[in-house]
Amino acid sequence: MNFFEPLDGHVILRANGIYSEHQLYHHNYELFARKGNGYIRLLDNQATSRSRVFWSDMTFEINHIVGSKAGRMVLEPLPGFGSKKTT
Repeated sequence: MNFFEPLDGHVILRANGIYSEHQLYHHNYELFARKGNGYIRLLDNQATSRSRVFWSDMTFEINHIVGSKAGRMVLEPLPGFGSKKTT
């Protein structure tokens, strides 16, 4: 079982003036970028969970991505998409 599921899309991250392309992933509908051996959460306003790292562009169906009340970039729940939360 994988907690982070890959999406058919990429995101550009910028850190210290260096731009790099990364695979998009989701966990419980929240968007993440794979960086090294870990994942960086994508936030609205092009911020991330990592200070001084920002995202600029995505290749994904943007109309299915929304900002949450907590300021995180999330996927709109679509029928038959993603993992289900267990109780």
